[in-house]
Amino acid sequence: NVKKIFNAQVDSGKKYYEVLELILEKNNKKISNYKNVLEIGSSAGGILSYFLSKGHNVHAMDYDERYLNYAYQSGIKNIYNNLEKINTKFDLIILAHTFEHFKDLNKNINLICNLLKENGLVFFDIPGIFNKEYYHIRNIIYDIQRTHFLYYLQNAHTYYFTSETFNNFIK
Repeated sequence: NVKKIFNAQVDSGKKYYEVLELILEKNNKKISNYKNVLEIGSSAGGILSYFLSKGHNVHAMDYDERYLNYAYQSGIKNIYNNLEKINTKFDLIILAHTFEHFKDLNKNINLICNLLKENGLVFFDIPGIFNKEYYHIRNIIYDIQRTHFLYYLQNAHTYYFTSETFNNFIK
């Protein structure tokens, strides 16, 4: 259900916005100065929709035409379906549950860096396992999938990161 996905993404967009706002304020910067925003792996565009509502110029990049069409119908007019064909520079690039899907991390991180304006910012949200209690058998009452760690290992993810491995890669 694309509408349901979009609405969940809007909630995530609000959370991301608030996190970025706090981080930037601690560094005496304002999120409002990061006008041009690209989301790589934008899906239905809900995250960008929240940024759009805050006055940002948003751009969506995804490979799924169905999601891109929904994003377009939701007001996101700057749409891309190929990362390598984008020739605009961005103040902020968002990768929410996307980076772990890349096949060639070095190639893609270089593409991303080339799309970033000087002093721009890349925001990553990468799935991880933060609390072993989340997978406890008692959760079978609420959500059976949460009880099995292997549910989170999927063939769509070509990489899995710990905070240490991710930080080492970025450095």
